[in-house]
Amino acid sequence: MKNVFLVIAVSVYIFLLLGFVMHTSANPVIFGKYSLLYFFVLLIIAFCLYPFIKLINFLFYTSKFKVEKRIFKINPLRKILYLFLLFLILLFLSEITLLITGQKLKEEPYTLNLDNFHLFLQSTLNKENNRENPSLHINSFNFRGDEIKKEKDKNTFRIFVLGGSSVLNVGVPYEKSFGKILQEKLKKEYPNKKIEVLNAGMDGYTSEHTIIQYLFNIKDLNPDLLITWQGINDMYYSCSGNFFTKGMYKNDYSHQLGSVAFPIKQYFSDNKYPVSFRFHLVTFDFLRHTFAFNFYSDINPLFNKGIAKKLTELKLSPYHPSEMKNFPSINSYKRNLLTLINVAKNDNVPLILGNQPFLYSMSLDESKIPFQWYMQRNCLNGKNYPDTKSLIYGISLFNKITEDTSLLTETTFIDFEKELPKTNEYFFDDVHPTERGNLKIAEILFVTIAKENYIKAN
Repeated sequence: MKNVFLVIAVSVYIFLLLGFVMHTSANPVIFGKYSLLYFFVLLIIAFCLYPFIKLINFLFYTSKFKVEKRIFKINPLRKILYLFLLFLILLFLSEITLLITGQKLKEEPYTLNLDNFHLFLQSTLNKENNRENPSLHINSFNFRGDEIKKEKDKNTFRIFVLGGSSVLNVGVPYEKSFGKILQEKLKKEYPNKKIEVLNAGMDGYTSEHTIIQYLFNIKDLNPDLLITWQGINDMYYSCSGNFFTKGMYKNDYSHQLGSVAFPIKQYFSDNKYPVSFRFHLVTFDFLRHTFAFNFYSDINPLFNKGIAKKLTELKLSPYHPSEMKNFPSINSYKRNLLTLINVAKNDNVPLILGNQPFLYSMSLDESKIPFQWYMQRNCLNGKNYPDTKSLIYGISLFNKITEDTSLLTETTFIDFEKELPKTNEYFFDDVHPTERGNLKIAEILFVTIAKENYIKAN
């Protein structure tokens, strides 16, 4: 029994060790694979193998200790109890250390709470979010960008960019975001002007959110130019019957709970009782984060892909791709674009309208892997999710509306879909651009602004 347990325990330890060995750090300096800190921790884990074996052996026999002519015996059961108490002490010390240091442990780039709630926009970011993620760079007006004053002088040219998560793009640090790059490019081109580029996008925002954002948060700041590109969230709002919705589709988007879906579902679950007490350990967050980003990371995507394929082939996965032809939110999207354009024209604020760049491609499609794309996961209806062909068809409809509306209203149009290559160099996922994608967007916007002569050089 002892030998069998020892073999199992050592095998598990070696499996865990190899998992962390098969990882490549972001800035490798040791063997071209590991950062200095990661390599040091890896050495500690490796050297602890022998003490671990000794500990397992120690647990399987009764120990005798002589103290002042008295003999004390500690049997295996009591040893396990003491080991458990030691674990609790270490867990307590770990919790205290992580809480004091304020270590950011979650995979999410920010946390939403009551301070982020907005009655009409559902959620906004604020300066407090910079504490957990400084790369957001949210200013006191709740926009992603450098600090500004409400009353601008005559020499200031103020640009606001509106849209959803592909505009906000929290996956890219502020210094490498299109907004910051565009701002610096324009400063060099117009050295006598004070250029301000503010990112007013937010995860989940649709064209309807954009109208509210402009009318109540931007208009009073006297913008000189508005830029927006969107489509994916309005397209996603065609979905109903999933976690984020209540009831069937409504053309004012009121069927969508958006960011408030989590607290609503959390506090009013099927048992109809609100959660009054919650026990949470940040140490477990730390461990989950560590395993998610480091454990067998060199082969993890291939491993997960293989598992997903095998599950589907064995018909163990309950989810199936299906055709989605109906996108009822297309009419609401057109209505909202026209409203935004008319409001901007009435305020004599120029508007640049872009379509939604995306990575969807049938050459990247793998129908045996459920939820390859973000929208598939969020448009899950029962056991069905829209296939890649449906996503391409849908977003193309929304992009056609964007272009047609810009031509109808004589609004400056940018074909981002055509300009951004559909490769992983430019996209993280469906629609969120990488650092290289952000650089490309900044270059496109710079050329358009200069060509249209929005900024008069004095």
